[in-house]
Amino acid sequence: MTESRFRSFDTTRLPLNIVSGIGARSCLGDQAAALDARRALVVASPSLARNTSFVHDLAASLGTRCAGVFDHVAPNNPAPSLDAGAGVAREIGADLIVSIGGGAAHDAAKAIALMAPNDRPIMDLVVRFGSHGAPIPPAQDTMPLPVITIPATFSAAEMVGGGGVTDPAIGRKVLFAHPGLSPRAVLLDGEITAATPRNILLASGLNAVHHCLEAIYSLGASSISTALAQSALATLLAVLPGLKAEDAALDLFQKAIEAAGISGLTYANSSLGIGHAICHVLGGRYGLSHSAANAVMVRQSLIFNRDHATVPMAGAARSCGISFDTPAQGADALIAAIDRLTLQLGTPRRLRDIGFRREWIAETAAESTRDWVASTNPRPAVVADIAILLEAAW
Repeated sequence: MTESRFRSFDTTRLPLNIVSGIGARSCLGDQAAALDARRALVVASPSLARNTSFVHDLAASLGTRCAGVFDHVAPNNPAPSLDAGAGVAREIGADLIVSIGGGAAHDAAKAIALMAPNDRPIMDLVVRFGSHGAPIPPAQDTMPLPVITIPATFSAAEMVGGGGVTDPAIGRKVLFAHPGLSPRAVLLDGEITAATPRNILLASGLNAVHHCLEAIYSLGASSISTALAQSALATLLAVLPGLKAEDAALDLFQKAIEAAGISGLTYANSSLGIGHAICHVLGGRYGLSHSAANAVMVRQSLIFNRDHATVPMAGAARSCGISFDTPAQGADALIAAIDRLTLQLGTPRRLRDIGFRREWIAETAAESTRDWVASTNPRPAVVADIAILLEAAW
């Protein structure tokens, strides 16, 4: 009997409602009312709260439905900071969590939404993995609080029903997830992304590109996730260079945040690969920026997987309008296009540029193989090979 391999596209992993357009944040009050929320907690990136009026304006737009603001989100979300946020949610009796900011803010909001009604610390609620990589969700019988997300970067964390938390005891990023964490609404507002410092925003754009590419050649890819990833990738490659201009039009930011959001819809169903596994280690163990790490690793991931993912890489190139004669030429053309993009954007290109030290290579290579997305990389995640990859990236 021929062995068959089944793939699924799980619609429970998708947000219930996505509202997109300049000024979409103005829909927050209506979305909260539709959920009959009366005690909303706004979770925000500290820099957004400090440097813009968006957080204050959102809280004001909720009126009496806003019960508090938590703007102490820490980079890479160490577990104690999330436990503190859940304590605030319990204290005010929150019945809705609203997040605005980058990926850390959305992951923090979802962790708080998961912890608050359980009255358990986040490390009790993370996903464990069996000997063959099968996820083992924690036992729990309480639904998370509903979540509404509003992104300020292209991380796409606003789209997915889970996130990452750093376990400080082992210096490792671990995963939490729950079907009830898929956002009830996502508000994609290009005006908010336009206010994000450009170097941070462009690096997060390469994170979204990396999502698309790894989703396309992931072992978990399906025809639906691949179609979404190819569409988002083509848009990102077309619009990201234009965002470098200080006078970039708002419609470019809107197109980019929509495409980045689609990149999140893809990896929620397809998983990712060794590039993101490495980035999880760089953030969890060494505290490095997830977006900056992805900006470096996106090209290196393609090179590492080129001979094991030639056909899907060529398909990705064709979806971006790149012409070629053979799949090998298409894969090489895709690598060249991503290389040009990183040069155009002026994002970091070497691990040393983002604070990674060469003596960390062996430890990072070993830790990366233990990450939950390493198992879906098309090229087997072998420690010695990953060390060579990291050396090339350094």
